[in-house]
Amino acid sequence: MSNVTKAQVFSCLTHVRPEWIDINGHMNMSYYVLIFDTHGHEMLQAYGFGDNYVKQRRLGLFIVRAEIDYRREVLVNDRLRLTMQVTGFDRKRLWFEMDMYHAEKNYHAASIKQLALHVNLETRRVTEFPDDIYANLKENLPELEKEGWIQQKPRL
Repeated sequence: MSNVTKAQVFSCLTHVRPEWIDINGHMNMSYYVLIFDTHGHEMLQAYGFGDNYVKQRRLGLFIVRAEIDYRREVLVNDRLRLTMQVTGFDRKRLWFEMDMYHAEKNYHAASIKQLALHVNLETRRVTEFPDDIYANLKENLPELEKEGWIQQKPRL
């Protein structure tokens, strides 16, 4: 996770598949979540939380809160650009946001804010980040550390 900073935003491209289109002629809401989840895992690798982390350490991130904002519809075969940025962390939690943009028309289609808990996959219990991972987070994202910080419940 070296040299990752708050200003860094990771991005990737995908497209809307025909089978994701609903009766209204646009992408069904469930596929927004699928896209954010699938590509979020890819982008979290930049922070050291990839498949090797899970397999070798038997630790992982579980999403416990997600707030989605659907801004504008996307249609079949539309190309999408996704971005992700960590917005906070403490010893056991990681906050991050992802945004979805229409790749050609450049409009903001959707966003998601997520809270992940760090979990020991053997005990299925929340656990602190290993010292090396936490040190990297503190070194590279010091302005985002939220020691003892409680996230306010979103108003829905």
